[in-house]
Amino acid sequence: MCVCDTRHSCLGSFSYPDMESCTRASETEGHRHEHQERHREKFVGPSDPACTFSGCNLTAQGCVCESQSCHYHSSYINRSQCQEAAEELKCAATTCPALPVPSCPEGSVLTKSYTPPAGCCPTVPPQCTCDLRACHKPQCPSGQKTVQLSQATGEQGDCCDVFECQKVSPKCVHNGKEFSEEEVYRMDPCWLCQCRGGISFCSKAECAELDCENFYIPEGECCPVCIGTHIKKFNNSIYNRYR
Repeated sequence: MCVCDTRHSCLGSFSYPDMESCTRASETEGHRHEHQERHREKFVGPSDPACTFSGCNLTAQGCVCESQSCHYHSSYINRSQCQEAAEELKCAATTCPALPVPSCPEGSVLTKSYTPPAGCCPTVPPQCTCDLRACHKPQCPSGQKTVQLSQATGEQGDCCDVFECQKVSPKCVHNGKEFSEEEVYRMDPCWLCQCRGGISFCSKAECAELDCENFYIPEGECCPVCIGTHIKKFNNSIYNRYR
C-alpha cells in the first residue's frame, strides 16, 4: 500500500516522488517481495522501517552488505552474487601457465583440466582416459559366434577387449558325448568315426584272415586273434605276434 507524506521531512526515505508512481510500482510489489524472500540473507545495519534498500558492494576488503539502507547504492542484490563477481575479478588479472595437452590414442578421450575451488589456474592438466562408450562387441551373423581374442588392461591404447566372429562348427554327438570338428572317435569296437560338419563319417574295421583254428575276440576289440597271440596296440591298429 502506498503511504504518502506531504510534510517537509529531513529524511530522504521516500521511494517514489508521487502517488501515481507509487501505485504503478505496487503492481509488481508481489514479484519483488517474492524475489527478496528467495535471496534474503542476514544483514547487520539500520532497522529504520522507512529505509528499504538492501544489497552488497565489492570493496578492497571484500563484499560489504547492508539491509534496510536509506541509500540505494548496491552493485549486487545479495552476498552470493557479490562473491561470484569477486572471484571473477580476482582471476581476471591472473595469467595461467600453459598446460601440456597429450594426444590420445584410439579408444581414449581427453579429460578437462582441474581448477581447485579457491584457485584461478588449473593444477591438474588434461589427461587421456578410456572411453568405454567406444568399445563394442561385434554382432555376428547367423552361423558364427563371438570369440574374445584378448582382454583389455584399461590403460591408454588398450581400452577395449578384442573380439572376432568365428564360424560355428556343429558338433557330433554319440552316447551323450560331444565331438568337435575332425575329432576321431569309436562308435563301437568295429566302427571308427570322424566328425565333419556335425555329421559322423564312419568306417568299419577290416579284420585280417587268421592262420589258426583256435581264436577269440579280445575284450573291447573288433577282430579275432589266434589263441596264444600277444597283442600290441599302436594308434588303434592291432599287430599280432605269434609265439
